[in-house]
Amino acid sequence: MENGENELIGTAAHTRNILKRNVILFYAIYILFNALIVFKYGTRQHYINAWLLSMIYVIFLVFVLIINVKIKLKENVYKYLFFGLGALFFIFAIWLNTHVDKYGLKVDRWSAMEVCIKSLINDIYPYSAIDHLQGRSSNLPALIFIGMPFYLLGDVGYLQCFTFLLMLVLIYIYFKTYRVRVWALLTIVFSTAYCYDIYVKSDIVSNFILTLVFVVLSEQRFRKDKKADIVFNAVGSALLIMTRIVTVIPLILLLFRRFLKMSTKAKWQFMVVFFLIITVTCAVVFKNVGSMDNFMNYNPFYLQNSQLPFLLSLFCILIPFLFSFYIKNTEVLIKYCIIFLLLPVLLSLVAKTIEFDGLYNSILGSRFDISYFNFVNPFLIFYLAILFDKLAHYPGKHT
Repeated sequence: MENGENELIGTAAHTRNILKRNVILFYAIYILFNALIVFKYGTRQHYINAWLLSMIYVIFLVFVLIINVKIKLKENVYKYLFFGLGALFFIFAIWLNTHVDKYGLKVDRWSAMEVCIKSLINDIYPYSAIDHLQGRSSNLPALIFIGMPFYLLGDVGYLQCFTFLLMLVLIYIYFKTYRVRVWALLTIVFSTAYCYDIYVKSDIVSNFILTLVFVVLSEQRFRKDKKADIVFNAVGSALLIMTRIVTVIPLILLLFRRFLKMSTKAKWQFMVVFFLIITVTCAVVFKNVGSMDNFMNYNPFYLQNSQLPFLLSLFCILIPFLFSFYIKNTEVLIKYCIIFLLLPVLLSLVAKTIEFDGLYNSILGSRFDISYFNFVNPFLIFYLAILFDKLAHYPGKHT
């Protein structure tokens, strides 16, 4: 009996150590993403050395983790922190959107979306329009539609404020303690990559918050009744694919195995709804293209797929099909989404580093778009909260 108890204790301790290692590993990835942002833009000021600034930020994030792990407050204190800090950050996001001179920004994602929306409203082909930096939009059709309500409210940047609230709702629904909810909120608030997207009114982090929300809701609905919600999944996946091509990675991980197990009738229903949504969105946006030559010269698909050679892009899309069979729960799904969304970003970074003679040139010279790390950021933040939740409630030494 005693040997059996010792074995159980040893197994629990081993599992707990694995959880701790996962927290450290994925938090290190989180720190690296965000420290790169601090370093890159820290070089553009002359008050404090960029390396020193980055190290201070890294130490601060490590301190945040240690405090959250070692100190446990009353649940009511975490409750007030969650709602208070959430409200303050939402107000801060709105203030940032209204006070930043968007025309002075050297990032044109906001204006790329805005000129597309203006063109669509005025019955003009959106992808021939020029933004405030004399560039053209790579936004796929559904992303234009997503941005339209916020354009009508006065600023497409309000999309980031809305998706922050959406992320908070997801965190609130999924996690059952305010301690974990506060931890998730802190990783948002202290993420320079996240805050950078708000500052420049970029749609990347919002795009992948929407993807995360869909992935989690779809997986949770499926786990509850083991039935495929055909219309919900078909409409959601079609719209997300028509925001950014790379969203196909989490969608494959989420739906491919389920799709294979559907009846023939259900597969046909899924495909009909899926392609109907894609056809309608494309028809609305491309109706004024004028000619095939105009489409070939000005379309978003080429721009979105220009970061990697075709074979590497194909590899990044094909490999998730295999790993979709190994997904057992939401935790594993989110983990694989992080890994396989990170893959094309890192490959793009390597390609740009080789092309432009070094990591320093590719990052500081903006040859590699560092904001692509926000493909991963919402999933990483959510996964860190899952790990922290498991660690806090795992049998053994109290966290």
